[in-house]
Amino acid sequence: MRIKHTRDYGEARRENYWPTGDQLDALVKYFAALPEIPAELQDWVNACQAVKRKYPKPFDSAHDKPGKT
Repeated sequence: MRIKHTRDYGEARRENYWPTGDQLDALVKYFAALPEIPAELQDWVNACQAVKRKYPKPFDSAHDKPGKT
């Protein structure tokens, strides 16, 4: 008798998606580059960018330049 173990698709997806913060950062960058977006979305982009300005990434000592934002 063979026992077939199937892995939960949700678990597999979670392990293979980008981290949530990276996904949100990509969306903020995309929406910030658009010429016009709904006001509610613009408010969210502005809030995210304000947090990035308040807490910038430290300088990359290996390259002596700011890290990616």
